[in-house]
Amino acid sequence: MEQIKPDKRYLLADKQNLNLNISLKTNFNDVNEFNNTRIISLSELFTKERNDSKNYRIYGNINYFSFLRNKKTNPSDITDVFNDDYLTNGFNLEDFFDLKILRLLPIQTYSGNTNTFVELLTSITNTNDYKLSFFGYNKNIYNEKNYNFKFESKFIDPNEIIKINVPPSLGRPGLLENYIFNNYVYLGFIPKPSNYYSLYEKVIDKDYVNTLNTGTTYGFNKTAFTSNINEIVNLININSNFSNNDFNKYFIDKLEIFFKIYNLSVDIENITRNLRFIRNYLDIGNGDYKTKSSLDILNMSVFTGNSISFDKENYNFSEITKKEYLIKYQLIDTYEGDNTLYLNWKYDKGYTAFTYTETFLSSTNPLKVELKIDFWFKFNPFYKIELKKYDSLIDEIYSGTTTDLISPQTAIVNNNRIIWKDLLLYGDPDNYDNPFINNNHYFFNDINFYLKPDLSDKNTFILINEFLLSFGSNNYNFNRENITIRPQGPKEIC
Repeated sequence: MEQIKPDKRYLLADKQNLNLNISLKTNFNDVNEFNNTRIISLSELFTKERNDSKNYRIYGNINYFSFLRNKKTNPSDITDVFNDDYLTNGFNLEDFFDLKILRLLPIQTYSGNTNTFVELLTSITNTNDYKLSFFGYNKNIYNEKNYNFKFESKFIDPNEIIKINVPPSLGRPGLLENYIFNNYVYLGFIPKPSNYYSLYEKVIDKDYVNTLNTGTTYGFNKTAFTSNINEIVNLININSNFSNNDFNKYFIDKLEIFFKIYNLSVDIENITRNLRFIRNYLDIGNGDYKTKSSLDILNMSVFTGNSISFDKENYNFSEITKKEYLIKYQLIDTYEGDNTLYLNWKYDKGYTAFTYTETFLSSTNPLKVELKIDFWFKFNPFYKIELKKYDSLIDEIYSGTTTDLISPQTAIVNNNRIIWKDLLLYGDPDNYDNPFINNNHYFFNDINFYLKPDLSDKNTFILINEFLLSFGSNNYNFNRENITIRPQGPKEIC
């Protein structure tokens, strides 16, 4: 074969080399067929990044409702408990509480059986990981400022596996253990140290009852209620902090309302069947709490949370008892003067209505006595925040190994039945949506935090029900039978 040179192709052609030199080495890659055919969807990419991200910034508003807010931290007179004192910090959030983000410990343990457990929580944040400030000019219905809180970004795995152990007393370790996915956190209100307050928790003796028991008979009959009133009072009021006379004075009307609301037949058997439910409704607390245990919150690495019932068949969690902390608010007043006037001094100030302790600093004339009255206020320290939402439908398979866990949210029952709920994706109509910016989930929360009087304590009950109704009058005497003056209500906000 003869090669035709470029200048020989046609007459007067330019002299060009039309040969292509092919090298065995190249700096180019072949075009990937996947990249050539895949349609890029920013929406799909955004959804994937959003679901895969485990960075969470938790923030929101706190509406703080407290009878003690802006009251003196060390009251020396009964009026100090009611008068606003803006020169002291009182029980304001920024001075009295630290906020923490809490999660379940990886291992929980059933409480003596296989359907309830008490949550064990640990903090994943430090004291300086959040900011707490007043929320602009916003105020609540009591004309008090609200708060805004914001945590730094935290890595939180919403599909973390939690193992619930069977207690050793059952003697079958591994057989009835359950695995769940921890899809929530708690916002915790942890009191700061103080020289003026004592912090306690109520230790639950029995499970909280929030529904009427089966076998209850219905049909309210007021005649039957009045005919055996003494027997009813003795039954309901046993072991409470109130005498039977106190019960008749403060609780009979509320008890009648209870029977009317639930249309209950008034007989001893019916009351006995629903005794704890009635006591909880009246908020007298007798028999519900075994002890008040002193707490050293600052040294705690593990917090005990709510008592939870776990329905494994339907994969449903419900709270049996919410955790409660108690704050002792102590009034300390000192009398110094003539011995014969001491009893009148206590009466005029209303102290004789309370249970109090006396310390005689001087028993000679002039007399000097230190008098102390304890009041109790309670709050729920943990507020649940769900990071992921799940479908309401239950799926199940049968398997004998934990390696077959279906992600997310899984439970293993009887060592071979695995049940789960599917995770709802962001954008699902049944789910809620949140901002997702810079690879962070921004979780907004609007939380109502209540510091409430513990009305199961007699001193606190009398303080609220007797003195609060007479506050504003010139003569606030606890021993009066009829009190008609009521306190001024909250100011209207324009």
